[in-house]
Amino acid sequence: MGLSSIQPHSLTAILNDDGHLMLPILRQAKDNIPDLYPREALSLLHAVLPENVSAWPYGLKDWLARISEADSNLKIDEKFLELKRKWDSR
Repeated sequence: MGLSSIQPHSLTAILNDDGHLMLPILRQAKDNIPDLYPREALSLLHAVLPENVSAWPYGLKDWLARISEADSNLKIDEKFLELKRKWDSR
């Protein structure tokens, strides 16, 4: 099953600070998940990130940047704007 076949509605957010979400460190090459599947990566992050922004994983800022670079239309996507607003307000 590939990333593009994941159904975000079947995922749930991490509800406590004990649940750890780790993101792979992004390489400079543009062959990372957010580069190849920006829309799917955004949907996945939006579905699983907990409400507590301080529990969000290291590297999320880079993931959001790469998602918006890979598909500039996502810069105005409701999910992207919500995640970015929460991240910037922490």
